[in-house]
Amino acid sequence: MNELQTNYYQCYYSKLDSKEEKEEKWREEFE
Repeated sequence: MNELQTNYYQCYYSKLDSKEEKEEKWREEFE
């Protein structure tokens, strides 16, 4: 993962409450 993807992840998913939910969405979007 590059820096741009990391920043996108942090910004886009910052609204999500739980770490588990973030990880699930991340896998759905980028796997």
